[in-house]
Amino acid sequence: MVAVFCLARGDTVWAYGEKIDGFQTHYEIHNQYISGGCLVLEGFYYVYELQNFTDSSRGTGTHHYYLELNNNGETKKYYDTGNYYMDLTELEFKTGYPWASVGEDAVVSPSRTDCNYRYRDIGFQFRIPMADLTDFKGLAASWNMKLTCVATNTYKGRGTEVPFKQESIYCSRTFSNLKFQDYSVMPYSGFSTLSSRVYASIGYVRSGPGRGTNIMKYNGKNIYWAEGEWFNDLSNNAAVSVGSEKVTWYGLRYGGVYLDGVRYRAKYDPGGTYGWLPSVFLDSISGTPYVITIENTPPVIMAKDIAVTEGTLIDASLLLNGVSAYDHSFGTIVPSIYSTNLALNSTQNDTGIYYVTYHAADTNMAETYKTVQITIKNEIPRIYAGNKNFGYGKVLTKDFLLENVTAFDLGDGDLTDQIVIADSGGLVLDSDANENGTYTITYAVTDSHNTTGYEKGFLYIFKRHVRSISLDSMSTLSADSKWNTRMLRADLATILERYGVEEAYEQSWYFENQDKDRIRAYVFEHGPSRETNRWILDNFSECRVK
Repeated sequence: MVAVFCLARGDTVWAYGEKIDGFQTHYEIHNQYISGGCLVLEGFYYVYELQNFTDSSRGTGTHHYYLELNNNGETKKYYDTGNYYMDLTELEFKTGYPWASVGEDAVVSPSRTDCNYRYRDIGFQFRIPMADLTDFKGLAASWNMKLTCVATNTYKGRGTEVPFKQESIYCSRTFSNLKFQDYSVMPYSGFSTLSSRVYASIGYVRSGPGRGTNIMKYNGKNIYWAEGEWFNDLSNNAAVSVGSEKVTWYGLRYGGVYLDGVRYRAKYDPGGTYGWLPSVFLDSISGTPYVITIENTPPVIMAKDIAVTEGTLIDASLLLNGVSAYDHSFGTIVPSIYSTNLALNSTQNDTGIYYVTYHAADTNMAETYKTVQITIKNEIPRIYAGNKNFGYGKVLTKDFLLENVTAFDLGDGDLTDQIVIADSGGLVLDSDANENGTYTITYAVTDSHNTTGYEKGFLYIFKRHVRSISLDSMSTLSADSKWNTRMLRADLATILERYGVEEAYEQSWYFENQDKDRIRAYVFEHGPSRETNRWILDNFSECRVK
């Protein structure tokens, strides 16, 4: 844990302490930020009626400051850099300052010419290296800060150090948002004996969230805690879903103000209970000193197991599809791939079970890792087989049935040469005795993972007459006549396409006597022509399909 004690909790912190020789002390810390590897504190310090400066030029005030940090007997000292200017003449009668609210006669005034109370630069800037703040010598996890003013030219000629004794501290504003969540800001334990007006401090601690639940009252107001990651939004009593994980919000309603949308994992002492606090709590709570530590919790990654088939392109876009991360302090975070045993940008990953680990980190480097399973499944090989036509009376072979049938597997590639006929549908191979009709052929192929794919195709065996006839041959037609092919190629192509009959079959058909008279009658009536031939083919072929 990295802990830093800081009097500043926001844009402005001011306080007034005990009187020194009857004179009121006052300081303000205006800014706290991290720059150049240092925690920077800027503000001013003032001792009422001891500010007897003769310096009149800007930035030449005779006050000097130093800051001490104490931890388990060790002291570190830092001097004012002089880079933050504050002119008290600009603060006279400022609203809300108790030392400037009793009238001009009781307040040091630059407008009075009958005195030498002329003050100028009382600002200070301290730069504390962050490395110093992590240098703990004992068990104490925080530093006590002491601000000291060296007044070298003040009323009564005092030139001794005037330490500011922090007995009564008032914090006018707290952090509007927690920017430095790697650092713990907490009051020194000794404060509890000095003041009853110390407001809730703020802690920044990098550690994992604890669990527990508690509902308590503070100053008559209910503070709602929650177990783990469960919240209830009191503004609308609604459950909130983050990815696949249901989240119920428990916020704080303090002084009529609801949760403002910014929330932090917190541990409250005394009592040691854990819960989640909205930032409005930190802006409102006050009372007896206690420590409240805001924990920088790691993001939550939402990711599910993935299943793909072999041959799928495995790349980052596929593995990150649907993966998201959410941080309770920083909102949505883009996760990344931390590691995987898959070959990326490849389609050659074998079947099996793999893993991918995702990583997400918030701006304060609280990290989360989540591993999911990637399953590459074996794809069933595919067979592509169309339907086939075959002529009655011809010898049917295995090669004919396998002609133009192909097979492909995503893992093994082309498996065409491994296709077998699993079921011929009752056909007799290497024979011309198969009757006309429709037959179902079942093809099969097996891949290297012993997975078999099947596909069906149909074989049509026809008794169909596809012939043209010339006028000269009409008188000689008989049941066993062989017809001459005397038609135009365009006509033949039309018929072949219409009936799905291959041209190679046209000499295999026979003429049946019952059709002879109709053909003759039409030909005698119309005479030989292209249209005659077409009619013969269309009508005769059509009526002879068996």
